[in-house]
Amino acid sequence: MKLRFYGFIKAAALFTAGLAVFACNDVKDLEERLDSLESRIQALETQLPALNDNVAAISALVEDGVLINSVEETENGYEITTSDGSKYTLTNGAVGNTPQISVNDDGNWIVSYDDGGSWEEIQVGGSAVSASGTAPQFRVDAEGYWQVSYDEGGSWVNVENPDGERVPATGEGSDFFRDIQYDGETFTVTLADGTELEIAVVADFLCAINGVDYSVPVAFEYGETKTYSVSISGVAETIVSAPEGWTAVLDGAEPTATLSVTAPGGWGILSRVSADTRSDISILAVSTKGLSAITKMKVELSAEPVPANPNATVTANDDAATSSSLSFTVTPNSDVTSWRYLLLAATESAPDEAAFESASDQTGTQTLVLSETADGSPLAGSTEYVLYVLPYNSDDDIYGTVASANATTATPSYDSYYEMYEAGLDITIAGKVYNRATYGEATLVSEDASITSTSGITKVFFVDNDATLTYNTTDAPGTEKAVYQLIIIGNTPGQRSSMLLNSQVALNQGAGNTDGTFVAYNLDIDATNAGNYLFAQNRDGAYGYVGFINCHFTMPSGKPFTYVSSSARSYAEFTVEDSEIEIPGTNQLLLFSFGSSTASHGTISLKNNVLYSENGVSDFRLISGNSCSFSNFVFENNTVVNLWSTTSGCVLYSSLNTVSVTKNLFWTDRTTANMAFFRPVDTSAETGTPYAGNPTGTLVDDSIVYKNGEDTNWQWFYGGMNRVNREGFESCNEIVVSDTDPLATADFKNGIFTPGGSYSQYGAQRD
Repeated sequence: MKLRFYGFIKAAALFTAGLAVFACNDVKDLEERLDSLESRIQALETQLPALNDNVAAISALVEDGVLINSVEETENGYEITTSDGSKYTLTNGAVGNTPQISVNDDGNWIVSYDDGGSWEEIQVGGSAVSASGTAPQFRVDAEGYWQVSYDEGGSWVNVENPDGERVPATGEGSDFFRDIQYDGETFTVTLADGTELEIAVVADFLCAINGVDYSVPVAFEYGETKTYSVSISGVAETIVSAPEGWTAVLDGAEPTATLSVTAPGGWGILSRVSADTRSDISILAVSTKGLSAITKMKVELSAEPVPANPNATVTANDDAATSSSLSFTVTPNSDVTSWRYLLLAATESAPDEAAFESASDQTGTQTLVLSETADGSPLAGSTEYVLYVLPYNSDDDIYGTVASANATTATPSYDSYYEMYEAGLDITIAGKVYNRATYGEATLVSEDASITSTSGITKVFFVDNDATLTYNTTDAPGTEKAVYQLIIIGNTPGQRSSMLLNSQVALNQGAGNTDGTFVAYNLDIDATNAGNYLFAQNRDGAYGYVGFINCHFTMPSGKPFTYVSSSARSYAEFTVEDSEIEIPGTNQLLLFSFGSSTASHGTISLKNNVLYSENGVSDFRLISGNSCSFSNFVFENNTVVNLWSTTSGCVLYSSLNTVSVTKNLFWTDRTTANMAFFRPVDTSAETGTPYAGNPTGTLVDDSIVYKNGEDTNWQWFYGGMNRVNREGFESCNEIVVSDTDPLATADFKNGIFTPGGSYSQYGAQRD
């Protein structure tokens, strides 16, 4: 069964565990029962929160009138925020031996107490309970058995299985939801019995009455008026409705409006309204996309004086944040005569009422622009703070609940990466973070300098534009002087600095370590004088990470990036991204050469690069690892110019698990030969049978090749597509041959190759 909804509303029930007091004259029996009770309570502590959250969420999902505003994935499920500002947590997975809840075709609650073996309607007084009403509440009794209430906790009955036996709140557990999916537009929940709920997700659509809980009616004296702030976003129009005798007016617009609610004026008016004095004030909001949602608050009349209920809403004005100031709007309700505030760092504990004594009184709605914390400290850039507001009513001498909002100051503007690093900020390069707290003191290279030994140097270097850093060490491979962690960064954003790589880099993560790191970022690296392959992995085990990001690399003639012949040595991850690799020679080049090694490597990734040779290389190989296995190979949005392999293969391996190959552009103006990109060492399988070492899944699709009219064969896999098992692939298709030159620009001097027209999405993407 599939149910489609375009909104839902806040659930009306909270869930609590009840433990009864019991007596026993037999001390031994008492001890045994206490031991049993302790184990059941331990199970309860993990089961009840998930059960309660899930039941509340289901109750909300089947209610019409509220859309989902946002969906955040959590460790065990999802947190959803609705357009009325409510939040719900869904736990996807086993939640203990709990009752399973679902909704039948009639929209009524059904429950299974035997892990989905049988289902029955939940009934109160012989009538089915609508799922869009009050959610059932569950608790555990003193002996660790489930009880359920269908009347908001007014009465409780034992949960029994079809055999009439009580159901314990312990056990191995079962999945509460069969599946939860979110595709960016629709949030789909499949319950344990197969019932499917679909709810539209409309980002940035909000209409929330602040400071009210729909499950708790707001009491009004006759004729009393109360005001509430309403957070609004993405709303095109609103319609406010109130029960007969009540008045409700919404005034204002995005981001904060005011809802004024006035109760009937006296007994004469009351006689003309419903005898049920509890009713809903509703705001029907229509989004700019035409979808509608309903936000409600429950009100009731009181013949007795109603105590003041001072509360305030605090909204962070994120658009107004600077590196040294934050802006907040404080909106008190009509019961607030004054309020006080404190701004604290998010790392500090929330204040109690006494902490506000030194703060000054404020009145009415205000927008605060703050540059200091409560103790007078100036705000730091890229730091999270919390504004706390304590509302007060002087007539009844009542303090309300402390309201709060979080905000983060903007990142200060820095002219160099070194300044950012020294300020303690994170520098993120290809998804990995580098900062002073982790890597310590850095060296600023402001004039020409050399690294002649890696012993005793800092882990991080920043190279100014008018300086050149030369790497030319005599460190013996395998010694403590080899590179454990070294990060070299061109100091000015948007301008590459110069580096000469004149000797081999010996990588050594250190005995017992797995976090070896070598990173080059924002550099123009000339390695023509290296005289050897550039990187040697010199310690048994997997070197953690090598990354070349936003670099121009001039390779030495005929030498690879790395050569690792030992079967005991490998790379966990080797990444080249947003870079240009210039190959000046015409002889064979192997970027990754592993000789006869039988090692298992992690991920080798090349994304958004230009690999090119003006003279052309006719036997080019990205990976030569005939006896190696690789967990993952990524080759996306690369432009490959005048680099050509033969049927011997461009990527050679013993086994390759998964690949992601897409949006690449191969181009040549030279004579070519038949070419195969992927080739396993074992090609002995019968005709039409996949080779055992070929990849088993992910993606090979949507790349193009231009061969300047050459009538040669190009294929992804040696032997053709029938040599790979494509069942595990999202898509696996042959490359598309273009008869039209896809390049609008071919600048070999600067390594600029720009695809034009309909080919603009292929190859390396450059601003």
